[in-house]
Amino acid sequence: LIPYIEKQYPVIDDRSYRAVAGGSLGGIAAYRLEFQYPEKFSSVGIFGAGAISGEETRINEWLSSMHEETRIRVFMDTGDEDPLMLERAEVLKSMLDSMEIENILHNGHGGHNYAYWVSNFEMYLKWLARDW
Repeated sequence: LIPYIEKQYPVIDDRSYRAVAGGSLGGIAAYRLEFQYPEKFSSVGIFGAGAISGEETRINEWLSSMHEETRIRVFMDTGDEDPLMLERAEVLKSMLDSMEIENILHNGHGGHNYAYWVSNFEMYLKWLARDW
């Protein structure tokens, strides 16, 4: 997908300008892509998701194999009416903190739905583009 996008659109071919993001199961897919391929993306947005229960060992392996030149940033947003995903996001935040990986976990009023996530998308985009 990345080579296609780079051929079709005027984008900068540099991981520091690339992010992956998703909501719910898409958030899980996003962190899996980011954590396994940090040389491709510099940041990830995870909405209404967190570390899959039972996947902590794998996540720790991915995170500990990262090098300084492929450091990542992680933005998470989970509503207070989404207790299971909030718990899993807090687990992921704890793992990221222990590895000293830059992250933010925003917890606002809302549930496990697109309306809540999109209401905070401006905050995510400003965070994402902070160093651009």
